[in-house]
Amino acid sequence: MRIGKSTIIKRILSQKSLDRFVIGGYFTMPIVENHQIVGYAIRDMNGMSYNFAHIKLDSDMMFDKYRIDVSAFDDCAAAILNQSIKESDLIVIDEIGVIEKDAAIFKQTLSLCLNSDVLCIGVFQQRASWFKEMIAIHEDTLIWGVTEKNRSLMHEYILQEMKK
Repeated sequence: MRIGKSTIIKRILSQKSLDRFVIGGYFTMPIVENHQIVGYAIRDMNGMSYNFAHIKLDSDMMFDKYRIDVSAFDDCAAAILNQSIKESDLIVIDEIGVIEKDAAIFKQTLSLCLNSDVLCIGVFQQRASWFKEMIAIHEDTLIWGVTEKNRSLMHEYILQEMKK
């Protein structure tokens, strides 16, 4: 559901108070052709993109109407997160869904992020139950549900928590 989770992250990142932060991580971006979403890509903070889902991708693995390349998470997203652990003050992980559950290297790297001293902010789909189970063991992790009613102020709530 397109409720505005990524928009909240972008609002947080636009705050002047975060100007001193070195920001790493990635965003999941739609691939649009002829005004239609035909796939999705991982885009790092330097603008490099890595396609992982596309209607014309050469793969037997399918999710919804898209052909999937799970190795994009093990190869590209994991590398982005590893570099972010070493070089960043804040890691963006946008977003985590059901496809990533089959990406073992990505999941290990995600665990390294969560266990690091680097502040992480991310978005995950409710149906990504594997991730919810993974973060349940982290007492220092907060989870907010985004709804139409709270989405316009959610970035304010999160910024307040980040200041603590």
